[in-house]
Amino acid sequence: GYSDSTLLTLLQVAGYTAPGMFEQGLALTTQEETPAFAFYPDMPGNISLARQWSSETGLLTDTFLKLSPERHFHTAFVGDTGFGKSIAAERLAYESTRFWHYRTIVLDFGQGWRKAMNWPGVSERDSEDGLEHVDIRQLYPGSPRPLRWNVLQIPRRIDPGRYRSMVAELFANAGRMGARQLGFMRRALTEIYTEAGVLTSDPKIQNGPLGHLQDDREVALIKKDRLKSGGNPDDLHPGTWLESLTPSELQTLAVFRSRQMDVSAWVERLNFYKDRMKRDPASRTSLEGVLLRLEQFSEGSMARQYGASASGVGVEDLGLMGNPEVPWGIVVIEGGAEMDEYSKAALLSLLASILYSDAVTRRRETLSGKHFPPMQIFFEEANKVLTGVSGGAASDQGPGESGNPVSHLFQTMWRDG
Repeated sequence: GYSDSTLLTLLQVAGYTAPGMFEQGLALTTQEETPAFAFYPDMPGNISLARQWSSETGLLTDTFLKLSPERHFHTAFVGDTGFGKSIAAERLAYESTRFWHYRTIVLDFGQGWRKAMNWPGVSERDSEDGLEHVDIRQLYPGSPRPLRWNVLQIPRRIDPGRYRSMVAELFANAGRMGARQLGFMRRALTEIYTEAGVLTSDPKIQNGPLGHLQDDREVALIKKDRLKSGGNPDDLHPGTWLESLTPSELQTLAVFRSRQMDVSAWVERLNFYKDRMKRDPASRTSLEGVLLRLEQFSEGSMARQYGASASGVGVEDLGLMGNPEVPWGIVVIEGGAEMDEYSKAALLSLLASILYSDAVTRRRETLSGKHFPPMQIFFEEANKVLTGVSGGAASDQGPGESGNPVSHLFQTMWRDG
């Protein structure tokens, strides 16, 4: 019975060998329950992720690893290649989407998640309501199911000024650019947004030539918005000053005006800056690093897919499928192998920030009775999406500058999500 006594502590050994005191009489002892070391036979939850492994017997048991909505929070799958990270994440995405009717967005750096099209219970042919709850879109040009998206169009629930800063910061973060490069990108984006009258809440716009409704199209748009809110649309006409519009109407107008924005105009403005920097080699080098990354968005198929287009989609509605009253579903956004890593990191990080910011606003809208399903985002290759990818020369950054390892937008998302 004492074959393992050499593993005892000094105090325990002293109790066996030299007792200094003992009590005479009856004693009642209670043995503590052995704690569950990585084996939990009574886990609560209604979805099954795997079968549990017993470290005591070294065998795979028939006890399921279950999960409840209350215990579902930020999760990281970390391990070497081939350890099954993606398989575990796919199981979590499938079970939570099908049985909890979550809205699931998968940002796939490659193209390993397309098997979701064959998951039972989520497609139109075998879902409970007979409606489609799965979709796949691709970022790379020439793809069979392209995501047509004007990256400079203002989302419906994000302030234009905030979105301008978001685009500049995330495109800089994706390329690990310095503060000087971020400043140039933000300034150029501010100028082209101002010239198009997109920053509708800015006093410079409201007091300028674009500070009123320009034509019948803008009037009809605001009338429709005012009718939804129960207001009086009769006093609207071309020439109505923007300062008389409500914040919701200003946002609607900003979205409308930004539809004509194009990455080509952004690149053109940055090229104009570079031509004026002939006597400032540091700034010129910084701008060349920015243009090296952004110019591809203004050329060929990329320009058509991510430029101004009437056929583009509002990415904030991705994953809301099926019954409009109770929407849910899973959308896989594939980066693929046909795009360079910077383009994928920039687009996927911007998608994630738009979806998160939109979901925060929708959460507030649920207080007035609207219904939106909980949203979860899966980051495949999260390290590349969050910290960006290298690809520029060190001279892209100014003296003493270093690329911010993670944008504060992602830090906020992880802290408050």
